[in-house]
Amino acid sequence: MIKDILRFYSKLFVFASIVALVHYTLHYFDLWVLNARDFKRIHGFNFLASVFLYPVLAYSFHYLKDKAGFVFLALSLFKMLMVMIFMAILILPNTEPMQSFALQFLIVYSFYLIFELLITVRNLKD
Repeated sequence: MIKDILRFYSKLFVFASIVALVHYTLHYFDLWVLNARDFKRIHGFNFLASVFLYPVLAYSFHYLKDKAGFVFLALSLFKMLMVMIFMAILILPNTEPMQSFALQFLIVYSFYLIFELLITVRNLKD
C-alpha cells in the first residue's frame, strides 16, 4: 500500500508540475491574468487536496476493493465541498472582480479531477 501511495505521489508531482508550467506559460504570455498569490493558492490547494485524500482511496483499494468506486465518489464530493468553501472564503470578501480567478481555479480543478479519475479507473481494473 505504501508503494502505491508513493507511486501516486510521484505521478502527481509530475502532473502538477506540468499543469503549473502550462498555466504559468499562459499567464506569462498574458492570455490569463492572475497575480502570483492567487496562482499559488490555486495550485497549492489542488495539490494538497490530492495529497491528503489519496491515502484514503489507497486504503480502499487494498481493503475494500468492492467499495473503492464509492469511496472515490465520496472523496470527490468531499473535495468539491472543500473547493466551494475555499472559493467562498476567497471570493466573497473581495470587492474587485474575481471571475478570472474562479475560472482558472475550476479549470485546474478539472484537470486534477480527470487525473485522479484516470488513476482510479486504472486501479479498479487491476
